Amino acid sequence: MAILGHINVDKELYLESFPSPGVSVSTKKIEEHLGGCAATMAMTAGRLGVEANLFSVVGRDFPEEYMNLLKGHGVGVEGVMVLDGPSPFCIVLNSEGVEQGYIMYQGVSEMEEVLARVPSLYSSTYMILTSGVPSFHRAVAEEAERRGVEVIFDPTQEIHYRWDREDFLGLLERSRYLFTNELEYKKAVELGGGAPLSLSDALKMVVVTRGDRGYRVITGEEERDYPALPAPSEVVMPTGAGDVMRGGFAAGLIMGLPPLLAVRLGAAVAAIAITRKGVVGRFPPLNEVLNWLKNVVDGGKGVEEDRLLLKELTSGKGF
Repeated sequence: MAILGHINVDKELYLESFPSPGVSVSTKKIEEHLGGCAATMAMTAGRLGVEANLFSVVGRDFPEEYMNLLKGHGVGVEGVMVLDGPSPFCIVLNSEGVEQGYIMYQGVSEMEEVLARVPSLYSSTYMILTSGVPSFHRAVAEEAERRGVEVIFDPTQEIHYRWDREDFLGLLERSRYLFTNELEYKKAVELGGGAPLSLSDALKMVVVTRGDRGYRVITGEEERDYPALPAPSEVVMPTGAGDVMRGGFAAGLIMGLPPLLAVRLGAAVAAIAITRKGVVGRFPPLNEVLNWLKNVVDGGKGVEEDRLLLKELTSGKGF
């Protein structure tokens, strides 16, 4: 699997309250760790045991320990280019009972077109295109289509300020799967001029994540809501849960799972990841996911897809 998008440093600020215009608030705590949509997806997939190759751009100031952390999670980093200039970073604003806010500094990721030189970019069966330069990602999707690589498209929050109609539709028309949250889906409808599934012959499934309310799956046959899986313990870090889910989904496809069960696998991995802080140890291996799924099914807390997923993963097919 190829994953094209951001690696960045996340700076998490825990606030007394969210500021309104012209008002200052205090920060209770600041944490810094490896982040970025593509990095999180790749680490999730790598820990599940599938090949995950990252394609991204960072500056020479990018911490070496973070690169080693990616490798330690089974991520291929030969497609990560180091350029002169500052690495991207994201300021994540947290306040109890309020949705997170994000401030993104793009840094050298604006120059990610240099990744077109990397020969292995199109060597995988599946490719995730996430945060990044829209025109470049559209061009990559066009080449991926020509080479028979299936595209999973996740425009992230950048759909609100980086994407225009032409680039969005150009990439959507070459995508097999689209992932958004609810606000991003509304923007996708507005940007494209209609429901995404009606705008692309290639698109087979749209997944709309809904936080602790689960997710919605839209296909040509039906539109259905699925509940979130119960978390095994207290939720302590919701940041990046959607990226974890997307990485788990892509890993499921590579394992040979049907798409609906691959989505459920992603949801199961995310349910575990949100109970852990930081990066080290946050992403569970497949055997841990299996154990939790078994607990969910045996305890009668899951849905039919959990039973089917557990059966599929324990069928002896070599997962």
